[in-house]
Amino acid sequence: MGAFNWLNDAIDRFNYVGNDGAVEGILIPEGEEGNYVRCWEANLGHYLRTPNVLRRCFFLSPNELSVLWELVWRLDENGYGSVSQKTIELYTGLSNKTVGKMMNQLMKKGFIQKKRTTATDIIRTCNLSKNPYILVSEGVHYWISFVIGIFLPDQKGKKLESQFDSNVSASLDLVRKVVKQFVGQPRQYQPFIERLQANGDFKDLYVETMRDLQDYLTDAYNAKAFQINGLE
Repeated sequence: MGAFNWLNDAIDRFNYVGNDGAVEGILIPEGEEGNYVRCWEANLGHYLRTPNVLRRCFFLSPNELSVLWELVWRLDENGYGSVSQKTIELYTGLSNKTVGKMMNQLMKKGFIQKKRTTATDIIRTCNLSKNPYILVSEGVHYWISFVIGIFLPDQKGKKLESQFDSNVSASLDLVRKVVKQFVGQPRQYQPFIERLQANGDFKDLYVETMRDLQDYLTDAYNAKAFQINGLE
């Protein structure tokens, strides 16, 4: 909640500017109005509380996220909006070609839908409840937290001397390498994406896919550990 409070404070901080910086109008002490000038601002009141399932999605690149955020804050409460590609270029700093590519990627991955009009694109957000990129990404995050829970020393649950039996930093480095390799190679993660897109009972598909994903990542971790220790 601390982060949300920080964001809420930021919303109200740019009404007026004085020698002490930007402040909210109601905080100006009575009789000191002349010490402040109106802030030249354009973004006051406009900000995104970004859900971590999107912000930390392993399968959304920084450029894709940049375009997605620029789209999302322009949408109405029903998830619809219109924006020209030139506007996205202006506020993201990306080229026309890159913006177009990112839009196509977001559509291909099932995050947005787009309909072209004469001057602007009509955008609609997609339901993410069955989005395979989100679900596989969360499965990877779950595996990371599970492995970290095993290897990080727990002073409440373990004797201090037992903490010398495992190389925590090396274990965490292996986790990082496994995840980096997995999310960086479509041939590794795409089969899991496609399985969630297959016909059948979605709950069963999900459970089976997530179990296999956890096993796949664990096997990759063990293979790297054996390789490093000369046990292959």
